[in-house]
Amino acid sequence: MANKRKSRSFIVVRESNTGVGKGLSMAIYCAAIIIFPLLAAFLSQTLHNGSFSYTLDWLRANPTVFLVNSFIFSGMLIVAVSASGNLNIGTAIFTGVTFLLTYISYFKIRIVDEPLQVWDFTSPRELVALLPSIIKAKSLVLVVLCIAICAILIVTIPMTRLYKIKPINRVCAFIAGLLVVLMGCFPSLPVVGNVMTSMGVDHSITSQDLRCEKNGFILSFFMGCQDAFVEIPGKYTESRIDAMATQIKQLTGQDENKDVPDDAPHMVMVVNQNFWDPSVLKKYEISENPLKCYSQFKQEGYVKNIVSPVNGTKVCNLEYELLTGLSMEFLPTGTSAYTQYMSPYVPTIVDMFKDYGYKTVAISAEKSSVWNRDSVYQDMGIDLFISAEDFPQEAQRIGGVISDDAMADMILQILEDAEEPTFIFVVTAENTIPYSKNKYDDNPYVTLNIQVGWADAFNTYLMGLEHADQMLEKLTDGMENLDYPTKMCFMGSRLPSFDGFYGLYYHGGLVSGSHSYQWTMEETLLMNTVPVVIWGNETYEEIEEIKDEEGNIISSNTIIHLDTAEFMCSTDTISSWLLPEIMFDWAKLPMYGMYKQIWRRGEVLSVIYDGIVVDDEGKAFRETPEYLEASIESYRILNYDAIFGYRYVKRYLYEIP
Repeated sequence: MANKRKSRSFIVVRESNTGVGKGLSMAIYCAAIIIFPLLAAFLSQTLHNGSFSYTLDWLRANPTVFLVNSFIFSGMLIVAVSASGNLNIGTAIFTGVTFLLTYISYFKIRIVDEPLQVWDFTSPRELVALLPSIIKAKSLVLVVLCIAICAILIVTIPMTRLYKIKPINRVCAFIAGLLVVLMGCFPSLPVVGNVMTSMGVDHSITSQDLRCEKNGFILSFFMGCQDAFVEIPGKYTESRIDAMATQIKQLTGQDENKDVPDDAPHMVMVVNQNFWDPSVLKKYEISENPLKCYSQFKQEGYVKNIVSPVNGTKVCNLEYELLTGLSMEFLPTGTSAYTQYMSPYVPTIVDMFKDYGYKTVAISAEKSSVWNRDSVYQDMGIDLFISAEDFPQEAQRIGGVISDDAMADMILQILEDAEEPTFIFVVTAENTIPYSKNKYDDNPYVTLNIQVGWADAFNTYLMGLEHADQMLEKLTDGMENLDYPTKMCFMGSRLPSFDGFYGLYYHGGLVSGSHSYQWTMEETLLMNTVPVVIWGNETYEEIEEIKDEEGNIISSNTIIHLDTAEFMCSTDTISSWLLPEIMFDWAKLPMYGMYKQIWRRGEVLSVIYDGIVVDDEGKAFRETPEYLEASIESYRILNYDAIFGYRYVKRYLYEIP
């Protein structure tokens, strides 16, 4: 009997009665490794874009980038096949994972205006919140179709019994496939970066939605991994922080009042989600103005603007900037500050308020667990946190959250009962997604010239704006009746999302394209700029008398002094991380040395957002000009030290100079 020789082939092809020969089986296997990734790259991009023609245009413009995406998919397929040890089962797993990633991203970008990112799986609260919108009868057809395809691959194709990969070769293949995927995760590595750059991959894009537009969905998804690594500022040392503290002490006048005034005002910060002025959409005709109170305040001079860091539904990132004075610009792209970076060691303005004898209160229209607010506010030292669960049963609820009107009642009640100066931080949620047509029983708003697909959602949004405006009016009327000085910032969080490609704003005449990559630098800033009403209840009138040479009164003028804050810069738009310092200066409250440092940024710098910097005169730059470099570097060092470093800031800059 002849000795049986052991097979040396990578894949053991077992004989069966299928009629498929070994040679043909091997050819089918190799073809699958090539064809499936190409199909996956095209179909996933088509589903992600929601447009077959747009994907063809992208493919024609970026053929080499398409091949890079296919290469990443091939790595995923090899990992799946080698892990399962079977071509058909591995292909089914690969198909299911690819579909799941693309399916979630398709809905996420259309619901919250942000594509799927790696961070979504480390803090999946946002994905869970999207489930009601994703799981619908029409969309589930795609899920059923994908499951059917996977079942066919596993059960009905007879090749299932033909392929069995040797264990040692499975390990080698798994490592090789994993290395391919890791190339997508870290495309800036020396050799890998050079190859990908030559293939047309753009490494300079920091915005995840722009990455998807340019580099393709799956490559952009994995590229998000490289953002997890925060580079240490080159000049970050203890002596540098010490020098900042010394500089602040020298610049702070010796005769400056460092005491908290006896009549320290109540301070209120309200983040009304998606509060914005739609009148800038000149091509649409809105039946009536939903912002009557706001418009009056704007005319009187109480309204300015902030550039918000909120992407998608991550309002917690705006909260982070307002409560810490730190910037999201120096954290990894697409992250959630509350769920990933907040800790008891991060400095906040809450610490200052508590040092000055303030009672600190936070109010949320949502459940306490949303964005980890329950634990984050506790770490900050907030004295009282009132969430949706704490409101009385009779409190009005709209869309499953506490209404703006009920939120206003709660704020005024706390102020009326206050026995000491109080800081109240508020986040509403009534006018957030979804903008279903039946959200309000009676909606009088009609918008002309708007595309049919957006009309119902936009009109629902306008009704929510009216309620937000009524909240603003109710708060200011109530605060005017208080005997105690009170100062308030009432602001939006971001421009509302109606689709994934900003078509409503493009057709409304606000921006030059329905895709964010088509915008100018100024339009990018505009699409992230929201109004802030800065109002206090101490407004008073002064009579100015004009006299002749003999001292006789010729005429008199009434001068109305507004109780509002003035920005350090000459522009009316600042980054939101500058707002808390403006508030403290407005209230004549002393600031820790750290916040004095941040406040000084406003003398030369007004905005940092998405790689764009704006100086104090409103000039915007993609490349940081030399005269701003030192200021930005100092601020970056403060941010790094407070979050990732040795927290020297606690030692040198966490006191009143």
